[in-house]
Amino acid sequence: RHVDVRLHVLLRLNHCHDKSHSIRVVPCSADEVTNKEVLDRFVGSYQVLEKLYEHNIIHGMGLDDIHGLDIRYLVKRCSIKPQLYRGDISQALDILKRSHRAEESNEHIATTLVAHNITFLASNVAGHIMERKSMAPNAYALLQNLGGVLYRAHHEMLNAQSAGDVAVLSTSGQAGEGQYYTVPRIVLSYLVRHKICVLPHAYKAEHLADDAPEWVGGLANFLTERRVNEIGTALRALLSEKDLPEDHGLGMDGETGVAAVFHNLLVEEVHIYRVDGGEDSSVGAGGVVKSGASYVVIATKGDKFTAYGADGRKRGDYMVIADAGGANDFTIPTAM
Repeated sequence: RHVDVRLHVLLRLNHCHDKSHSIRVVPCSADEVTNKEVLDRFVGSYQVLEKLYEHNIIHGMGLDDIHGLDIRYLVKRCSIKPQLYRGDISQALDILKRSHRAEESNEHIATTLVAHNITFLASNVAGHIMERKSMAPNAYALLQNLGGVLYRAHHEMLNAQSAGDVAVLSTSGQAGEGQYYTVPRIVLSYLVRHKICVLPHAYKAEHLADDAPEWVGGLANFLTERRVNEIGTALRALLSEKDLPEDHGLGMDGETGVAAVFHNLLVEEVHIYRVDGGEDSSVGAGGVVKSGASYVVIATKGDKFTAYGADGRKRGDYMVIADAGGANDFTIPTAM
């Protein structure tokens, strides 16, 4: 039996350190004179990969966890641009978040990857999530709950479309708890939905099946914008180890809700209030949005909200206009 094996090679650059702070890691290309030997070996190694690629010995080449400035340094000196960049899920979420920031640094990895059409590859996603589940138990519990909620909603849709003829991989619950999608599949589907490639580190048969492209891709296509924002909220809390409040109000059954997503661009925290019959009412303990952070409220079309600064000044009025399952992004302060 013929097996089609295609080899992709990722190149890593040794860390360089700040002269004044020996522990601090900095881009090697920030000081080309001091780091000349390291940079020359880096470019020379990449040129070897280029030759292997030109002779069809390897199928692709890329970079592994390298600063954006060092990537640009390499691109200026190579004839074939790298196709892949391997990073972790924290970098992936940071890249997704940058679309809501007022400014974007040219040296940020997202800027470099987009400019040179380099595909981001998230590695060992499940491992990074599992390592932090005890640090943010409410966020992890939200992902677990969404596994059951999405399983039921997805299967209901598939059964309605096919009268039960479509085979869907299931994960049995424990002690009669029913069936659900696992947290790793939820997270992988979220990343694939955002067009981020994933590299699962699975070796057990059940994990390989759970990470199968057809199952992850199928769930990614099913996710609504409301569910995408709920998953993203849980992931950011897990990776920052800043847990969600118990009354976060996310992950409920039913696909009719709309995600109202508030992005605070101010240097101060703001408070979100739901406007009900002309009165402002707090949306819960989680309604405080720190500077630079985002906050998700599940609402319905037509719901109105108001944001106030810590000094009591109104920072904006907002109304949900998205249909069921959708999402509305709101920036604070309101764009003039």
